[in-house]
Amino acid sequence: MITKEPPFTTTELSEWLWSQYRIKRSKARLAKLRQIGGGPSYVRDGVMVRYRREDARKWAERQLGQTAVASTSEESARFAIKEARKEQRVRVSTNS
Repeated sequence: MITKEPPFTTTELSEWLWSQYRIKRSKARLAKLRQIGGGPSYVRDGVMVRYRREDARKWAERQLGQTAVASTSEESARFAIKEARKEQRVRVSTNS
């Protein structure tokens, strides 16, 4: 039998991110990320906010650049995108 783990509260997510990934996100920062975007996916249960564990894990791994790739071509594409972004940042900073 598969047991489904309950979703995180904001406090639990904040603590879990630090204990599992050493990602420090306060409750206030997670709340802000809900407003502006860029945080882990969440669901509302009435007035309560909950974070599904699988969504939180995927988000944390993306933050650390540890997402799995399906093929070497996907890995190459991700590398090329990262390099292009770095180059773009360098151009912007030297033009300033």
